[in-house]
Parts: sequence; structure tokens; C-alpha cells
Amino acid sequence: MFQVVVSTYQKNRIGIRRAMPWSFIVSRIITGVTQIVFPFFIYHYFLKGNLNAQYYQYTGGADYMTYVVLGSAINVLAVSTLRNVGRALITELHFRSSTCRNGCRDLHRFFH
Repeated sequence: MFQVVVSTYQKNRIGIRRAMPWSFIVSRIITGVTQIVFPFFIYHYFLKGNLNAQYYQYTGGADYMTYVVLGSAINVLAVSTLRNVGRALITELHFRSSTCRNGCRDLHRFFH
């Protein structure tokens, strides 16, 4: 019984490591940081911290960097969620097509 649990864990762990490599995590962190750093430098060096009066009128007096950070966080969350959903669908279709024998002809015909 214990060997079955260990083998199932190892099989699932290999599948997860193949589906979600560490480079995905690193790319999400780098994307979030660059989406905040570049607008920060643009704001301080090109705009010199001064924004048009219309900006404060439209935003109700909020700070520019607050919108940059919130937008970046929402963007990283949305992209990672969409990638995870897509990856889960690919994995599910792969496991379904590899586990069923004769009943998957329609599935293969649909995707190929």
C-alpha cells in the first residue's frame, strides 16, 4: 500500500514539474518587476514627478505609481491564471487521450 502511494506521488510530481517549470515562476517575477520599474523611471526622469492637472481630475487625486503597481499586479495575476487554465486543459486532454483506447477516436479526429 505504501509503495502505491509513493509511486502515485512520484508520477504526479513528475507531471507537475513538466507542466510548470521553474522558468514560469521566474518569468512572472521578472515581468512584474519590469512593469513597475520602467514606468517609475519614466515618471521620475521624463515627467520629473509632475503630471497634468487633468490626470488628477480624472483619477480623483490618486498617485500615478499606485495605478502602475495595481495594473501590474492585475496583469501578472490574469496572465498566470490564463496560462494555468490552458496548461490544465492541455494536461487533461493528454491524460484522457493516453488512458482511453478505442473511445478517443473522436477526440483525436477533433484535434488533429
